[in-house]
Amino acid sequence: MRRAVLFALVLFAPAVAQDPPNPIDASLERLWTERGVAPAAISDDSEFLRRVTLDLAGEIPTPDEIRAFLKSKDPDKRTKRIDALLTSDAFLDFWSHRVTNALLGYSRDFEYLTNRRGFHEWVRKQLAEDRGWDRIASDVLTASGDARKKPEVSFLAQFLEFGEDGRKYGLKIEEMTGKIATTFLGLRLRCAQCHDHPFDRYTQEDFFGVVGFFQRTGAVAAQADAQPQGGLAVRTFRDPVGYKFEHWKGDLAPRFLDSRPPETENLRVEFTEVVVAHDQFARAFANRMWAYLFGRGLVEPYDDFSPKNRPVAPELMEDLVGVARSRNFSVRAMVRTIVTSNAYQRTSRATAGQDGALQEKFFARSRTRPLAPEQLWNAIDRATGLKNADLDWKAVRRLAGAQQAQMGERSTYEMLRGWFLGMLVRTSNPDAPANLGQYSANVQQVLYAMNAEGPIWAGIRSKGSGLLDKLLLYQDDPDVILEQLFLSTLGRLPSEKERDRCRKHQAGRGEKGYENVFWALLNTDEFIFNH
Repeated sequence: MRRAVLFALVLFAPAVAQDPPNPIDASLERLWTERGVAPAAISDDSEFLRRVTLDLAGEIPTPDEIRAFLKSKDPDKRTKRIDALLTSDAFLDFWSHRVTNALLGYSRDFEYLTNRRGFHEWVRKQLAEDRGWDRIASDVLTASGDARKKPEVSFLAQFLEFGEDGRKYGLKIEEMTGKIATTFLGLRLRCAQCHDHPFDRYTQEDFFGVVGFFQRTGAVAAQADAQPQGGLAVRTFRDPVGYKFEHWKGDLAPRFLDSRPPETENLRVEFTEVVVAHDQFARAFANRMWAYLFGRGLVEPYDDFSPKNRPVAPELMEDLVGVARSRNFSVRAMVRTIVTSNAYQRTSRATAGQDGALQEKFFARSRTRPLAPEQLWNAIDRATGLKNADLDWKAVRRLAGAQQAQMGERSTYEMLRGWFLGMLVRTSNPDAPANLGQYSANVQQVLYAMNAEGPIWAGIRSKGSGLLDKLLLYQDDPDVILEQLFLSTLGRLPSEKERDRCRKHQAGRGEKGYENVFWALLNTDEFIFNH
């Protein structure tokens, strides 16, 4: 009888929900067979955990998280870890920064007309509610009002410029049109601003056809302010603003890229509806998300869908478009689809007998990617315990310099963070804000930031109240200390060769030897890059 009951329980037990086969892997396997490319091995748990934590949460895993993950025998531990990260506050914090930077660019000086902090909070709310990229695009393209009260207006407000009559203000409308095309359609339409594009199908008429949808968009001084410097409110006027162009003398006849003229007088709304429903919007979104997580797009550059830049995996591109549409352009859902694939989880290590460049081109091997500014700061902060370290506030104030006034009344830690991110942004290419692997982190920048005279060194010192200070307070076993330093920085245990080399360096140097080892680990490519 007991056997019969047990059989019935097994037979009629509810099935455990399982993910359907990932479309990414099937498409790429066919491509690899066609191209004669052998894929790299699946990454080990240490490599995977560091990569996925950086990509989803913008930070490195803690030593305790690494040890627990390495110890676990659960066959589904990677998927469970992905889902835990996707539902974390860290995911919302990091990806809202990514989306903000994609739409507003990295934070630079003189951002008087935008509300970056409010915009970041608004984006975070959209992601928390799982509102899709299409809804975000619609909101920022049709927004009107004062960016201080409606943060989503900041996307258009970043292109505002003061007018000549002191009443009505215009947009840097050509620059704005180019930004809209690259961000939401993956098209470098601005190349057709001065003349027909020599290598693409888009013409100057196409460019100014898109400009025409915004000819009535401008701004007035915000009602609560007597002076324009107090704030501008974006609005749509009844009549054209009267924009003048150096390279276009004709009329501004609104026309979308497929030659459709508008059907209503509500030009911005109609333009936005056409954009988010267009196949190119879906392709650009899929390609952007892929580039975030692989360091390069299926179309590369990621924002240049032109005849000369065909997708390296056309079938996969259409599969990802299908995922985007079926999941209502959810950022979280697209990220999950990509990072649960075998392709994402492959190692970055070279495969013997294989062409490494060819493996990278067809995504048969993971590409090492420089950490974006926020990732690099978070990694240094977590690895060193910098937030709780004894920071030299005078040194931080000297570093912050002119930025200090913009930072307002912030803690010493926040001031140091602002200086560090600002330093990396100023030394990066202005065209790199999309954070897709275009940003060029380098060892020299980190050396400059973490030199022994700089305040960041407080997290490295043995008497600085950072990680090493606390570690030495409770531990005197060199092997345990070295393991903890490797886990805190590189996310893995040291090899025997590394262990022996570090032991030899530390022997006879005491705490100073550990400082040297810690500093060296923080300045390796393995720390500065995502493998």
